[in-house]
Amino acid sequence: MIKSNLLRNGYVKQRIIIDRPGESNPAFILKERKYQLKKFIFNIVIIFFLSLLVWNNTALAGKVLVDSFSSGYLDGEKWWPREYVREVVDGKYISKLGNSKGMGAEVFPGIFRIGLPLTDSADIHTIQADITIVEAVLDGKALDTKSFAMIAGFFYNVNEIEELAGDIFAQINIGDQGNGLEAFWEVEKRLSNDSLQWERLGSGTISLDNPMQFNVPVSVKLSYDGNKTFVFSVNGKTTNFTGTEEKQRGPQEYFKALQVAIDAANGSNTGFISAQFDNVYINKAETIYDDFSASTLDHSKWSYPEWVREISNGRLQSVLTRSNSTGQVNTYLSNKDTPYFEAIARIDSDTQLSDGASCITRLQGYYYNDTRGPGSGLEYNNYEGDIFAQVRLQYWSDGTLNARAFVERSDTADEASWTTLFSHTFSIPIFLDTDYILSISFEDNKLIFSCNDETIAYTITTPAYPPYGKHRGLKSRLYLDPDETGYLKTQFDDVYIWSPDLKGDLNFDARISLSDVILGIQVLTSFPSGSEPYAKADANMDGKIGLEETIYDLQIASNNREIPINKTYNIGLSLALTGPTSEVGIIYANGIEDYFKEVNDTHALGYDEIHCMIRDDQYVLAQTNENFQNFLTQDILFFLGYSTSSMLAMKEDFEAEKIPVISASLHADNLTDSNYIYLPMASYNEQVIALADYIDQHHQSDTPKVALYVHPSAFGRSPSAALTSAVGSGLDIEIVETIEHDTGLNTTEILNLFVSNNVQYVICQTIQSPVADLLKAAADIGVTAATFGEAGKITFLGAHYTGGADLISLTGASLKDYYWITAFIGTSQESVGKDKQLALAAKYNRSDATANSYFYANGIMVAQLVTETIKRTKSKGLEVTRDNLKIEMDQMNGENAFHPYTTVGPVTFSNSDHAGVNTLQMYNIQDGVFKPFGEAFIAEFL
Repeated sequence: MIKSNLLRNGYVKQRIIIDRPGESNPAFILKERKYQLKKFIFNIVIIFFLSLLVWNNTALAGKVLVDSFSSGYLDGEKWWPREYVREVVDGKYISKLGNSKGMGAEVFPGIFRIGLPLTDSADIHTIQADITIVEAVLDGKALDTKSFAMIAGFFYNVNEIEELAGDIFAQINIGDQGNGLEAFWEVEKRLSNDSLQWERLGSGTISLDNPMQFNVPVSVKLSYDGNKTFVFSVNGKTTNFTGTEEKQRGPQEYFKALQVAIDAANGSNTGFISAQFDNVYINKAETIYDDFSASTLDHSKWSYPEWVREISNGRLQSVLTRSNSTGQVNTYLSNKDTPYFEAIARIDSDTQLSDGASCITRLQGYYYNDTRGPGSGLEYNNYEGDIFAQVRLQYWSDGTLNARAFVERSDTADEASWTTLFSHTFSIPIFLDTDYILSISFEDNKLIFSCNDETIAYTITTPAYPPYGKHRGLKSRLYLDPDETGYLKTQFDDVYIWSPDLKGDLNFDARISLSDVILGIQVLTSFPSGSEPYAKADANMDGKIGLEETIYDLQIASNNREIPINKTYNIGLSLALTGPTSEVGIIYANGIEDYFKEVNDTHALGYDEIHCMIRDDQYVLAQTNENFQNFLTQDILFFLGYSTSSMLAMKEDFEAEKIPVISASLHADNLTDSNYIYLPMASYNEQVIALADYIDQHHQSDTPKVALYVHPSAFGRSPSAALTSAVGSGLDIEIVETIEHDTGLNTTEILNLFVSNNVQYVICQTIQSPVADLLKAAADIGVTAATFGEAGKITFLGAHYTGGADLISLTGASLKDYYWITAFIGTSQESVGKDKQLALAAKYNRSDATANSYFYANGIMVAQLVTETIKRTKSKGLEVTRDNLKIEMDQMNGENAFHPYTTVGPVTFSNSDHAGVNTLQMYNIQDGVFKPFGEAFIAEFL
C-alpha cells in the first residue's frame, strides 16, 4: 500500500491510495515479480493488438474549442451577459438586443430592454422617428412573446405625493408579437416605488393600409397633450388614449427614449431584435433633432454613448465610446475556473484616442487566493488575497502598441487596493487590425502567459487556495481622465479552454489514451512505471487507482467517448445581513456557507463543486429582486430566499424562471399557487396551531384564554388568521388579544393589557429580540408562570424563530419558563446531529454562540437539502438542471425521504406538498438551556 501526496493546479492537494499486492519476504517478492512480469508482458501483447484498432482514435480533451462565434448569436450556455448594441452606423442609429437560454433576465424574468434616452426630456411632449425592423426573433416556447422597437417614456403622475408610484408610461411599438410585423401601443401606471408592480391602463394595435415589411422604414410618432391624453401615430394612422385619473404633476422619473425590447416570459428567455432609427423630431419643431449623420452619438442630445457586445461577421465584437472616465465592455465565460483560457484578440484601426488616453483588450480571471479559502484555515474576506491574472494588447494615443501580462493581488476586500506581483512586456511587435493568439494557463504552481508563440511564466511562491472571485472573461477598456475621449473597437475569436481535472487521466497529459491504459496496468501489476498516477484521475471516486480506471480509459480510448469535465453548480442566497432580522440572517448564512465549504473540501460531489453566492438584501424587496436578477446571469440552479415579503412578491418570477426556491420564510402562503417554492419545515401556521393544540390538550380547567404576540408583517399576521380559523373549526381555545409589537405600547403596557383580560397563555410569532423584551418585562412585574398553566400567571410559548440559545443570551435570568416549538435538534442533548453541527462550526472557526444556534442548524439543513438533491440527480445519471432538480425534490418522500442530521424528522416533498419536515419538537428551559420534552410529533389537529 503506497500513499502519495500530489500537488496539481496550484491548489488541489489530495491523498490517494493505490492498491498493490506485496509481502515483506524477499523470496516471495522475487517470485511475485517474475509472475507479475509475465502477466504484464501478456497484458502488453493484448494492448498492442487493441492499439491496432484504437491508437488513432484517442480522445483528446486538453484544448477544447468553446466558441468560434459562427452561430450568429451569443450562446447563453457559454457566455453572459446578453448581446447588446447601441451605435451609429452609416447614418442610422442601430440597436440590437439578443438573449438566449442560460443568460437570465434583466428587469423581470423574460423582459429585456435597451434604451437611448433623450437628454433634458422634461419639456418633451412629442417624439417622432423613422423605425426599421431588420430582424425579430421570438421565443417559440413562450406565451405573449414580443420582439419590438419603440418610442416610450414617462409623461405625468396621478399622485400628489412626490414618489415614483403614479408615473404614467406610454409607448408606441413596431415589431412582432406572434402575428408578423405590426404597430401596437400601451399605456401603463407604475403602482409601486420599486417598479415591480404595474397596471395596464390601455393597449391596442394600429391598422395600416399596407402590411409592414422588414428593412422598410415606417414613420412613428408619440404625442402627449400635457394633461392625460396620448396620440399614437404610424404612417399617418392614429389612435388616441385618455386616462381616467387626473394629472397631478409631472412624472417623478423624467425618461423618454428610443428603445428595443424582448418580452419572453414563461419561456426559455430567448429572442432577438435588430432595429434602425433615423430622422428624429421632438415637439413641434420643423427642424430635425438628429439624423445621426455624425459618426458617433451626439452626447448633447442623447444620454448614453455607443456600447456594443455582439457577434459580427463570425467574431465577437466590442465597441465603446466614452468621455472623461474609464469604461469597459465585459463578456464572461460560463466556465469560471478553467485553468487554460485562449482566444484570438485584435484592436481595430477604427479606434480613436485623444491625447493621453489609452485602451486595452484582454483575457482575464481570478486564479487563486494566497492567504484565504478552503484549506487555509481562514475564511474569505471577499476579494482580499485573490490573485488576478491578465494578458492583453495595449494601445496608447501616441501610437504605441504592445502585448503585456500581469499578475496582481487584491489587498482589500473591495478590490480598492492592489499590488502588482508580476508584469512582462512581450517582444513580439503588435499592430492594429492584426490577430494575436493570447492565452493564460494555470498549472504546476505557475501562471503561463503567451502571445502567439512567445511564452512567459510566473512561478507561484505562496500557497494557492481557490479564489473567492471565480471568473474568466474577455474585456475591452478605455482608460480616460477628465477632458479625454475615446472610441474603441475590438474583436475576439476562437476561444479555447482546457480542464486538466479528467477522470482517468492517469499520466496527467490532458487526454485519455492508451498511455493511461498502460499506466493503469502497471499500477495493477506493480510493474515499475517511473511515475505515479494523477490523484484526480480516480474515475469512480473510491479513493483508489486500479482496475476501474484502467477499464474506463480503455473504453474511452477505443470508443472516443466524450470525457466528463468537472462542473460548478451555482446557488444564489439573498438575505438580511444588515438591517431588520440581520441577527438571524448572519448566522443562517454561516450555516449555509460552512456546509457548502465542507461539501467542496471533502469532495462530497466528486470533484464537482457548489458555488454559493451570498448577497445582502437588507430585508428590502427591491434589493432582493435585484440580487435575484443578478444571480440569474450566473445561471443559478437554486435560489435560497429569506423574507416573507420577497417570497410572496416574487412568486411569479420563480414560476417564470422555473427555478427551485428554498425559503427561510415558513409563511404558508408561499406555497399557494406556487410550484417552485419549498419550505424546509412545517409552516408558521402549523407551528402556531400546534402550540394552541398543545395548550388545549394540557390546560387543566375551562377553555384557555390565549393572546397572540406577533410580528407586524405577513410573517406574523398570517398565522394569527390561521389560528382564528382553526378556533372556528373546533380548536377549544379563546383568542383574547392579538398584539403586534410595534403598536406604540411598551412591553409592560402590553402585559398589563393581557393581565386585565385574564390571559393565561401568550403564543409568540415573531423574532427573538421582542420576545426577550416581553419576557424580561414579565419577570420584572412578576406575571410569569413557574409551571405550565399556573393559575393567575401567564405561560409563554413561541414558534420557530422565537427561541433557542440565542433567546437565552438575550434574556438571561428572566428566561425561567418558556415553551418553544421547532423541527430542529438542539445542541443541549447528545446526538449525532449535535456532534456534526459543532464539528462543522469548529472546522470553520465559528463562535460558540453561532455553533449552538438553531439558525446555524437551519442554514446547514438548507445546504444539506440542496446538496442531497444534486447528489441524487447525479446518481441517476441525469444532467443537473433546474427541471431535474425539481423532479428529484418532488420525489423526496416515502422510502426516498431525506434524513438530515439537523432535524427531528425526515424531509418529505411531493408534487402537492412542499413543506419539508412535518415533525415538530417541544422544548422548554431546563437548567438554563432549551431541552426537548415529550416525543417529537405531527400536530393532530392539522
